[in-house]
Amino acid sequence: MKRFDHLYAELASFENLWLAERKAGRGKRGQSAVAAFEFDLEDNLWRLHEELVSQTYQPGPYTSFTIRDPKHRLISAAPYRDRVVHHALCNIIEPLFERTFIGDSYANRLGKGTHAALDRAQGFGRRYRYVLQCDIEQFFSERGSGAPARDPGAQDRRSPGDVAGGSDPGGRRGGIGK
Repeated sequence: MKRFDHLYAELASFENLWLAERKAGRGKRGQSAVAAFEFDLEDNLWRLHEELVSQTYQPGPYTSFTIRDPKHRLISAAPYRDRVVHHALCNIIEPLFERTFIGDSYANRLGKGTHAALDRAQGFGRRYRYVLQCDIEQFFSERGSGAPARDPGAQDRRSPGDVAGGSDPGGRRGGIGK
């Protein structure tokens, strides 16, 4: 495994934070949180820089709201200054990870996206007679805020044979051949 040193210093650099703020604010300049941050932009970026360098940075609370697009979805949005830090992190690690991704991974990648994914899917549709379309219903909402789906300290009452054999004590069987 290749090791990369000095990435944290790059993350916390003022130049990287400035670029990250430009990216985070793109298309959102009319929002009050963006305007408030940009009103005192240089001081806010230096404050973020100092917090990152001293390792005292703490993310703020998320704001949650529901949208209907086309079904109800719970959205949790980070505060704007946290989104700046998210972009700063992506500026550093994205080039490192990009070369390891498979070619058919399209989300959130430069030169890819929805249109490229649709073009590729149409190509597969012309080439193959059958296509499987599936969705894992409520996958992320069942995981909550990143917590494990099951309490790791809870005792598992399934027998070792059930676990190895794929028993479903919750009664929610699904998948191919079940």
